[in-house]
Amino acid sequence: MHLRLLDDSDDSQLIDFLDRISAETGIGLAYHSPFYRDALVRVGVGSPLYTGAFKGDTLIGVLPGFIKTTDNGTVYNSLPFFGPNAGVQCLPENNDCHAPLFSFLMEHLRSEYDMLSAAVYSPFLADTDEHYTQLQADIVVDKFTHYIDMENHTLPGVRRRDINTARKRDVTIIDNPSRDELAEVFEIYKTNCTDYGIELKPWPLFEYFLENYDSDNLLVSAAVHDGTIIAGLITLYSKGVASYYIPCQKHETRSLQPVPFLIDHHMDRVKEAGVRYWNWESSPSLDSGVAFFKKKWNSIEGHYKIHVIPFRTQSDFSKLGVETIQRDYPWFFVYPFDRLSD
Repeated sequence: MHLRLLDDSDDSQLIDFLDRISAETGIGLAYHSPFYRDALVRVGVGSPLYTGAFKGDTLIGVLPGFIKTTDNGTVYNSLPFFGPNAGVQCLPENNDCHAPLFSFLMEHLRSEYDMLSAAVYSPFLADTDEHYTQLQADIVVDKFTHYIDMENHTLPGVRRRDINTARKRDVTIIDNPSRDELAEVFEIYKTNCTDYGIELKPWPLFEYFLENYDSDNLLVSAAVHDGTIIAGLITLYSKGVASYYIPCQKHETRSLQPVPFLIDHHMDRVKEAGVRYWNWESSPSLDSGVAFFKKKWNSIEGHYKIHVIPFRTQSDFSKLGVETIQRDYPWFFVYPFDRLSD
C-alpha cells in the first residue's frame, strides 16, 4: 500500500471509486465527490486536501478534506461547510487503510503547516469506532442524524395527506429552474435563514448548481402556486445516498405543503436512480422542530462523531475566542466552543 495526495488528474478514478463505495456500502455521499469539492472551492471555503491509499495503481481508500490558513494558523476538516459526514471512504475489506491514511495526513499537516486543529467527521452509517481510535483525537463530539432506508420504508399517513394537499391545491413543480427562478428560491431561502437564525449558504453556491444541472449528484426544484414560486429544494445524491441539502418555503404558503411535496418528488427521482438512503442530516437538537419534522417521515435516528485533534492548548483557543475563530475560519469546525474558558 502506498499513499499520496490526490489532484484533479485523479478525478476519473476517484469518481468510479466513490460510486462503488456508495452503491455497495451506503457510506459514500455526494459531499465526497469532485463535483462538491469544486463547489466548495467556488464558494471560497478553503483548499482541497484529499489523501488516497493505493494498492498498485488501484485506489482503495480516500480521506477527503479541506484546509484553511490564516495568520492564526491552519485548520483541517474532513469535511467543512456545515459538517457533512466524511472521514475515510473504503470497502470493508480495505479497512486496514484507515491507520496509514490517518498517519500520512497527520504527518503531512505537521510538516507543511502551522496547525491550529484538525477535525474528522465519521462516515454516514459506518461502524468505524475501532478505526477512528487510531486518530488519537483529544476531543470526540457526539452527534446525531436522521435517515430513511427507502427500501424498507412506508410513508406515514400524515405525510401522504400533506402531499395530497399540495396536489389538490394545484401546487406544481419546476425542475432545473432558470436563473431568475433560482434567484427567487434563494430569496425565500435567505428570508428563512434570517427568520430562524440559520447560517446562509451563499449565492455563488446556487450559481455553481445552476451551471451544473447535468450533474449526476444534483437535483434542484421549485414549487409553484398561482404562477408564483413558493418553495424550493436542493438535494445532493450519490449512487447510494441522497442528502437533504437546502429546503425553503414562504411562511405564508406553509398550509399548501410545498416542502413535503418537493421531498416526495426528489425521493421518487433518486429511488429511480437506485439510491437507497435518504439522509436528513443533523438537527439543532432532538427536541427541535426540525428534528420533529424529520421524525414524522418514519425516520431512523443515527449517530456519528467529530474527532478533534488540537495542535494548540485550550488556553490558546480561549485567547483566540469565538469571534476570531468564526471570522478566520468560517464553515470549519475548529474547537468546541463550550470548552473555551472565559
